Amino acid sequence: MKHIPVLLLSSLVALSAPPDPSAEGAAPAEEAPTAKPKVSRMELLGGLATKDPQGPAVVLVDTVGGSAYPLSRVVTEYTTLQPTRIETVAEKTTGGDILAYARGVMESRKALMVVVLAAEGDRPALSVYPEERIAVVNMDRLAEGGDERKLEDRTIKEIWRAMGFLFGVGYAPDDFSAMQPVGTLPELDAVRAQLINPRDMRICTRLCDKYGAVRGVRTTYRQAVVDGWAAPPTNDVQRAIWEKYHK
Repeated sequence: MKHIPVLLLSSLVALSAPPDPSAEGAAPAEEAPTAKPKVSRMELLGGLATKDPQGPAVVLVDTVGGSAYPLSRVVTEYTTLQPTRIETVAEKTTGGDILAYARGVMESRKALMVVVLAAEGDRPALSVYPEERIAVVNMDRLAEGGDERKLEDRTIKEIWRAMGFLFGVGYAPDDFSAMQPVGTLPELDAVRAQLINPRDMRICTRLCDKYGAVRGVRTTYRQAVVDGWAAPPTNDVQRAIWEKYHK
Protein backbone atom coordinates (compact mmCIF):
# COMPACT_ATOMS: atom_id res chain seq x y z
CA MET A 1 0.00 0.00 0.00
CA LYS A 2 1.32 3.37 -0.95
CA HIS A 3 1.70 5.92 1.85
CA ILE A 4 -0.16 9.23 1.43
CA PRO A 5 2.13 12.14 2.07
CA VAL A 6 1.56 13.75 5.49
CA LEU A 7 1.14 17.22 3.97
CA LEU A 8 -1.59 16.02 1.60
CA LEU A 9 -3.43 14.16 4.42
CA SER A 10 -3.51 17.23 6.66
CA SER A 11 -4.89 19.30 3.76
CA LEU A 12 -7.75 16.85 3.21
CA VAL A 13 -8.65 16.89 6.92
CA ALA A 14 -8.74 20.71 6.94
CA LEU A 15 -11.05 20.81 3.91
CA SER A 16 -13.52 18.32 5.40
CA ALA A 17 -13.75 20.01 8.83
CA PRO A 18 -16.73 22.34 9.57
CA PRO A 19 -16.01 26.07 9.32
CA ASP A 20 -14.77 27.80 12.45
CA PRO A 21 -17.57 30.08 13.78
CA SER A 22 -14.97 32.62 14.75
CA ALA A 23 -13.56 32.78 11.24
CA GLU A 24 -14.20 35.92 9.25
CA GLY A 25 -17.26 35.68 7.04
CA ALA A 26 -18.83 32.76 8.93
CA ALA A 27 -22.60 32.97 9.47
CA PRO A 28 -23.47 33.99 13.04
CA ALA A 29 -25.09 31.25 15.17
CA GLU A 30 -28.79 31.72 15.84
CA GLU A 31 -29.66 32.58 19.45
CA ALA A 32 -32.06 30.21 21.22
CA PRO A 33 -35.51 31.82 21.61
CA THR A 34 -36.26 33.06 25.12
CA ALA A 35 -39.14 31.14 26.67
CA LYS A 36 -42.01 33.40 27.66
CA PRO A 37 -43.14 33.00 31.25
CA LYS A 38 -46.43 31.15 31.59
CA VAL A 39 -49.33 33.28 32.79
CA SER A 40 -52.23 31.59 34.53
CA ARG A 41 -55.84 32.37 33.73
CA MET A 42 -56.24 33.78 37.22
CA GLU A 43 -53.41 36.27 36.58
CA LEU A 44 -55.02 37.30 33.29
CA LEU A 45 -58.22 38.05 35.23
CA GLY A 46 -56.34 40.28 37.66
CA GLY A 47 -55.96 37.80 40.50
CA LEU A 48 -58.31 37.38 43.44
CA ALA A 49 -60.47 40.09 44.97
CA THR A 50 -62.22 39.73 48.31
CA LYS A 51 -64.94 41.69 50.06
CA ASP A 52 -65.50 41.15 53.77
CA PRO A 53 -68.98 40.26 55.04
CA GLN A 54 -70.96 43.18 56.42
CA GLY A 55 -73.80 43.70 58.87
CA PRO A 56 -74.83 41.92 62.09
CA ALA A 57 -72.99 38.78 63.16
CA VAL A 58 -73.88 35.41 64.59
CA VAL A 59 -72.43 35.59 68.11
CA LEU A 60 -71.38 32.41 69.93
CA VAL A 61 -70.76 32.99 73.64
CA ASP A 62 -68.88 30.53 75.86
CA THR A 63 -69.68 31.31 79.50
CA VAL A 64 -68.26 28.09 80.99
CA GLY A 65 -64.83 27.75 79.31
CA GLY A 66 -63.20 24.80 77.59
CA SER A 67 -65.13 25.03 74.33
CA ALA A 68 -62.48 26.67 72.16
CA TYR A 69 -62.22 23.75 69.73
CA PRO A 70 -65.96 23.26 69.14
CA LEU A 71 -66.43 26.99 68.61
CA SER A 72 -63.51 27.31 66.19
CA ARG A 73 -64.75 24.26 64.28
CA VAL A 74 -68.23 25.74 63.92
CA VAL A 75 -66.82 29.11 62.80
CA THR A 76 -64.70 27.47 60.08
CA GLU A 77 -67.60 25.41 58.75
CA TYR A 78 -70.08 28.27 58.97
CA THR A 79 -67.94 30.72 57.03
CA THR A 80 -67.53 28.10 54.30
CA LEU A 81 -71.26 27.44 53.94
CA GLN A 82 -72.68 30.86 54.82
CA PRO A 83 -69.98 33.56 54.63
CA THR A 84 -71.70 36.18 56.76
CA ARG A 85 -70.12 37.52 59.93
CA ILE A 86 -69.69 35.19 62.91
CA GLU A 87 -67.95 35.99 66.20
CA THR A 88 -66.99 34.06 69.32
CA VAL A 89 -66.93 35.50 72.83
CA ALA A 90 -65.44 33.91 75.96
CA GLU A 91 -67.01 35.53 79.00
CA LYS A 92 -67.68 34.11 82.47
CA THR A 93 -71.07 34.86 83.96
CA THR A 94 -71.93 35.22 87.63
CA GLY A 95 -75.15 33.24 87.39
CA GLY A 96 -78.59 34.76 87.17
CA ASP A 97 -81.03 34.71 84.28
CA ILE A 98 -79.17 33.39 81.24
CA LEU A 99 -81.89 34.61 78.88
CA ALA A 100 -81.53 38.16 80.26
CA TYR A 101 -77.76 37.83 79.78
CA ALA A 102 -78.24 36.73 76.16
CA ARG A 103 -80.58 39.65 75.55
CA GLY A 104 -77.84 41.98 76.78
CA VAL A 105 -75.35 40.44 74.34
CA MET A 106 -77.86 40.79 71.52
CA GLU A 107 -78.43 44.46 72.30
CA SER A 108 -74.80 45.44 72.90
CA ARG A 109 -73.50 43.73 69.77
CA LYS A 110 -76.54 44.33 67.54
CA ALA A 111 -76.24 40.67 66.64
CA LEU A 112 -77.98 38.62 63.99
CA MET A 113 -78.44 35.89 66.61
CA VAL A 114 -76.88 34.81 69.90
CA VAL A 115 -76.05 31.24 70.95
CA VAL A 116 -74.87 30.94 74.56
CA LEU A 117 -73.02 27.95 76.02
CA ALA A 118 -73.93 27.94 79.73
CA ALA A 119 -74.07 25.70 82.81
CA GLU A 120 -77.80 25.39 83.37
CA GLY A 121 -78.13 22.36 85.65
CA ASP A 122 -81.02 20.07 84.74
CA ARG A 123 -82.59 22.40 82.17
CA PRO A 124 -82.91 21.02 78.60
CA ALA A 125 -79.75 20.51 76.55
CA LEU A 126 -81.01 23.07 74.02
CA SER A 127 -83.43 25.94 74.56
CA VAL A 128 -84.42 28.04 71.54
CA TYR A 129 -86.21 31.41 71.52
CA PRO A 130 -86.90 32.04 67.83
CA GLU A 131 -88.68 35.38 68.26
CA GLU A 132 -85.64 36.79 70.08
CA ARG A 133 -83.06 35.00 67.86
CA ILE A 134 -81.47 33.52 70.99
CA ALA A 135 -80.56 29.92 71.92
CA VAL A 136 -78.95 28.43 75.02
CA VAL A 137 -76.87 25.23 74.97
CA ASN A 138 -76.77 23.61 78.40
CA MET A 139 -73.26 22.24 78.87
CA ASP A 140 -74.21 20.51 82.15
CA ARG A 141 -76.60 18.24 80.29
CA LEU A 142 -74.22 17.63 77.38
CA ALA A 143 -71.49 16.49 79.78
CA GLU A 144 -73.63 13.70 81.26
CA GLY A 145 -72.29 10.19 80.68
CA GLY A 146 -69.60 11.15 78.19
CA ASP A 147 -65.89 11.82 77.94
CA GLU A 148 -64.25 15.00 76.58
CA ARG A 149 -64.38 13.82 72.97
CA LYS A 150 -68.08 13.01 73.19
CA LEU A 151 -68.76 16.37 74.83
CA GLU A 152 -67.04 18.17 71.94
CA ASP A 153 -69.09 16.19 69.40
CA ARG A 154 -72.34 16.98 71.21
CA THR A 155 -71.43 20.66 71.55
CA ILE A 156 -70.71 21.06 67.83
CA LYS A 157 -74.00 19.40 66.93
CA GLU A 158 -76.04 21.46 69.39
CA ILE A 159 -74.53 24.76 68.26
CA TRP A 160 -75.40 23.90 64.66
CA ARG A 161 -78.89 22.77 65.68
CA ALA A 162 -79.36 26.02 67.62
CA MET A 163 -78.36 28.10 64.60
CA GLY A 164 -80.50 25.93 62.33
CA PHE A 165 -83.65 26.49 64.38
CA LEU A 166 -82.98 30.23 64.64
CA PHE A 167 -82.37 30.45 60.90
CA GLY A 168 -85.65 28.64 60.28
CA VAL A 169 -84.19 25.47 58.79
CA GLY A 170 -86.29 23.05 60.85
CA TYR A 171 -85.91 19.26 60.87
CA ALA A 172 -84.13 17.67 57.94
CA PRO A 173 -85.85 14.96 55.88
CA ASP A 174 -82.63 12.94 55.57
CA ASP A 175 -79.62 11.91 57.66
CA PHE A 176 -77.16 14.32 56.05
CA SER A 177 -77.83 17.08 58.57
CA ALA A 178 -77.61 17.60 62.33
CA MET A 179 -81.20 18.89 62.19
CA GLN A 180 -82.74 15.64 63.40
CA PRO A 181 -85.54 15.25 65.96
CA VAL A 182 -83.74 14.07 69.13
CA GLY A 183 -85.01 13.80 72.70
CA THR A 184 -82.12 12.16 74.56
CA LEU A 185 -78.33 12.33 74.58
CA PRO A 186 -77.98 8.82 73.07
CA GLU A 187 -80.20 9.98 70.21
CA LEU A 188 -78.00 13.05 69.77
CA ASP A 189 -74.90 10.83 69.76
CA ALA A 190 -76.51 8.68 67.06
CA VAL A 191 -76.88 11.64 64.69
CA ARG A 192 -74.17 11.13 62.10
CA ALA A 193 -73.91 14.66 60.71
CA GLN A 194 -72.34 17.44 62.78
CA LEU A 195 -73.63 20.39 60.77
CA ILE A 196 -76.47 21.55 58.57
CA ASN A 197 -76.77 20.11 55.08
CA PRO A 198 -75.26 22.74 52.70
CA ARG A 199 -78.44 22.56 50.60
CA ASP A 200 -80.52 23.63 53.60
CA MET A 201 -78.22 26.57 54.32
CA ARG A 202 -79.94 28.42 51.48
CA ILE A 203 -82.86 28.93 53.84
CA CYS A 204 -80.58 30.99 56.09
CA THR A 205 -80.30 33.75 53.52
CA ARG A 206 -83.86 34.88 54.25
CA LEU A 207 -82.97 35.86 57.81
CA CYS A 208 -79.64 37.34 56.70
CA ASP A 209 -81.37 39.52 54.11
CA LYS A 210 -84.04 40.62 56.58
CA TYR A 211 -81.48 41.93 59.09
CA GLY A 212 -78.84 43.15 56.65
CA ALA A 213 -76.22 40.43 57.05
CA VAL A 214 -74.32 40.63 53.75
CA ARG A 215 -72.23 37.71 52.55
CA GLY A 216 -68.53 38.09 51.89
CA VAL A 217 -67.32 37.65 48.32
CA ARG A 218 -64.22 35.98 46.90
CA THR A 219 -63.92 36.27 43.12
CA THR A 220 -61.64 37.50 40.32
CA TYR A 221 -60.58 41.13 40.06
CA ARG A 222 -62.31 41.35 36.67
CA GLN A 223 -65.62 40.20 38.13
CA ALA A 224 -65.25 42.62 41.03
CA VAL A 225 -64.78 45.46 38.52
CA VAL A 226 -67.86 44.33 36.58
CA ASP A 227 -69.88 44.17 39.82
CA GLY A 228 -68.68 47.65 40.78
CA TRP A 229 -66.85 47.09 44.08
CA ALA A 230 -63.24 46.44 43.06
CA ALA A 231 -60.45 48.50 44.62
CA PRO A 232 -58.30 50.68 42.31
CA PRO A 233 -55.78 48.66 40.24
CA THR A 234 -52.31 47.87 41.56
CA ASN A 235 -50.64 46.38 38.44
CA ASP A 236 -50.77 46.59 34.65
CA VAL A 237 -53.19 43.68 34.20
CA GLN A 238 -55.65 45.13 36.69
CA ARG A 239 -55.21 48.60 35.19
CA ALA A 240 -56.14 47.30 31.73
CA ILE A 241 -59.25 45.62 33.16
CA TRP A 242 -60.18 48.76 35.11
CA GLU A 243 -59.84 51.04 32.07
CA LYS A 244 -61.88 48.66 29.91
CA TYR A 245 -64.90 48.96 32.21
CA HIS A 246 -64.41 52.60 33.28
CA LYS A 247 -64.41 54.32 29.90
